[in-house]
Formats: sequence, C-alpha cells, structure tokens
Amino acid sequence: MFIKYKGLTSTGDEVEGEFIGTREELMLFLKKEGIFLTKIYEERSKFKKGKISRTRFLSDLEQIQYLISSGMRIDHALNNVIKNSTYEIELKFWEMVLGFIKDGQQFSFALKKSAEELQIFYLNEMHYNILNVGEEVGDIKNSLKKIINQIKFRDKLIAEIKSAIAYPSFVLAMSFIASVFIIYVILPRFSSIFSPSDFKKLPFISRIVIGLGMYINSHTLTFLWLLIFLGLVVMLIIGNLRKKPDMMFEFFSYLPYLNRIYLYFEFSNFFSSMHTMLSGGIGIDKALKLSIGVVHIEKIKNILSNAVANLRKGNKLSNVLKRYGIFSDDVVSIIEAGEDSARIEEACLNIAERYNELFKKYVSRILLLLEPAVIILLGIFIGSIVVAIMLAVISINNVAM
Repeated sequence: MFIKYKGLTSTGDEVEGEFIGTREELMLFLKKEGIFLTKIYEERSKFKKGKISRTRFLSDLEQIQYLISSGMRIDHALNNVIKNSTYEIELKFWEMVLGFIKDGQQFSFALKKSAEELQIFYLNEMHYNILNVGEEVGDIKNSLKKIINQIKFRDKLIAEIKSAIAYPSFVLAMSFIASVFIIYVILPRFSSIFSPSDFKKLPFISRIVIGLGMYINSHTLTFLWLLIFLGLVVMLIIGNLRKKPDMMFEFFSYLPYLNRIYLYFEFSNFFSSMHTMLSGGIGIDKALKLSIGVVHIEKIKNILSNAVANLRKGNKLSNVLKRYGIFSDDVVSIIEAGEDSARIEEACLNIAERYNELFKKYVSRILLLLEPAVIILLGIFIGSIVVAIMLAVISINNVAM
C-alpha cells in the first residue's frame, strides 16, 4: 500500500512524506522517527495488473544503478523503486528483493530468488554471475551497468533481426497463400485433364509437384493437425528457452558457423569479467574461477576449470591458456604481454573488446544476408511450382499424342 502523510516533529515543524506498507507499519515508523501523525491524505492500494514489461524492468534497473552510483545505499535505492512501482507484480518483486537483502543476502541472490519465485525471466544466469563478480570486488554499480548494456544490446539485436525478417515474412505469408490457392483451386482442375497413364508421361518435376499437391489436398485434416502440433512444439520450446536460456546457449554451440559467433560472445563476457575482477584486486586464480560463471558452454567451462587447477600450481595464465588451445595465438600473446608488464587487467579488457567487435561484425553480416537468402529460397520454392505447372502445360500435346 502506498501512503502519503503529514505529521508534526517534536519541535512542532510540519513534515510530509511517502510510505510503502500498511498503516500499522507506518505508525511504527513514525513513532521511531518521533513524528506525530496528523493526516493521511492519499492511500493507494490499486496497482496495474499483469506482467511487468521488459522495458519497465530495465527502467527499474537503470534507476537502481543511477541511485547506487550517486552514493545511495542499495536498500534505499530499492525503496525508491518500490515507491515508483506501478504494477502489482513489480511492487511484489522489489519488495521481495529488499526483504532478502534485509535478511543479509547478496543482491544477486535476492534478484535470482525473487525472479524464480515470481516467474520473471528478464535476467539469465550470466547476468547474475556478472553481478556476483561486482559484489566480490565491491563494484555493483558497474556490474549493473554492464547488465543494462547487455540487455539493451540484446534488445537492439532482436529489433534488427525482426526488421531484417519483416519483408521476408510478408513474402513468406503471400507465398503460403499462393501455395494454398494452387493446391486447392488450380491443381484439382489441372490434374483432371490427365488420366493415370497420361500422368506418368509428364516431366518428373511436374509429377512430383502435382502428386504432392493432390496428396495434401486429400489429407487436409491430417496436415492441419500436423501444423497445429508443430506450432505447439515451437511454443513449448520457446517457453522453455525463456525459463532456461542455458539450453539455447548450448544449442548454439553445436550449430555450424553460429557456434563460432557465440564463442566470441562467450569469450568477450569471460575476459570482461576477468578485467573487472583483476581491477578490483582479486587474485588471478580466484578471478579465473569466478569468471567461469559467465560462460554457458559446458565444454569451455570444463577446460577453464582445469586451467584454474594448473594456475594454482604456479603456471602463468598465458601458458595455461595456450596449452588448451581454445584461444588464438594473438590472444595468448596479449595475455603474455600483460603478465610481463604487470598490466594483465588491461590486457583482458583489450581482448574482451576485440571479441565483442568480432561478435558484432559477424552478427551484422548474418543480418545483411538473411533477407536476400530467405527471398531466394522462397523464389526457388514458388518458381519450382510454376515451372512444374508450365512444363505440364507444354507436355499436354505430347501426352495427347
């Protein structure tokens, strides 16, 4: 409940303020502060129903990051967000986060548990690990900034993908409508021209297209149920990926070409985490161990875990990374140069920026090729149908003879 009040201090000065909670909690608060309540002039308990939007959640994170950067304690920052909440679920979420923090839990733990409890999946395991790294080095504000920038980058990437497939999607829809028209209107009339023996004399592509079209025509209900089933499967997969994004990350790691792009993303996050840790004074072995948490690919995690064990035996980081061969020679050379100059944290930042640029470069390349590739494939599909029908038309005289 959101309450605005007026009161008098022990010196007789009039004060007014805002409070989130019940009336009983307000009275206890005012008693503790030595304020005598004179008036409650606004009491609002109705919040908007429904899910908190991604934009609203990101806005709340930005507000917390700004307030912490200004020197405000995290519990006070959360109280400010709670006061500005407009959704019931939003209020409940941040109150739950604040409750965990008051119980002595870390902010990353509080966010993760509250999100799991209320089914809010705007943050993933990587974000919680980035925040945990910031807590380890006492730099939550920069960790929050990294998370916010990553969410914005991901949202921008999704927007670019949607923009890139907008026109191909329209073409796909029109192609589907054209295919339905051909299968249910043109092919039945066209196929009636040919007897079974004449049909066998048609060109191979014509027999395939007409035969497949007539089969779909005669089994409409079966194909309709199949489309509904496939739609439900896709929706189920998308729902699971939202709840467990690690499954999606693992899936990307097995796709040709995309796995290399995703590796650049993983390595960028890994070295960025190493930079944050080492800049905060964390030892290199502990920094490496904690930075494994921002990696999603299990194979890379196992290699880096083994690297931690070798590092603790007194080996240099550059030698350890070179031994496993997951990083290129130039990356190992930069690490080695950082070790020799005692500026390894700067070397990690340089590598993180390199991988980030590579990731953006290859993603832009895919988006650039996506639209023409889809249009070409659809052109081949529709073109095959048209060619098959035209060849059948041309063959009518031959069949008659």
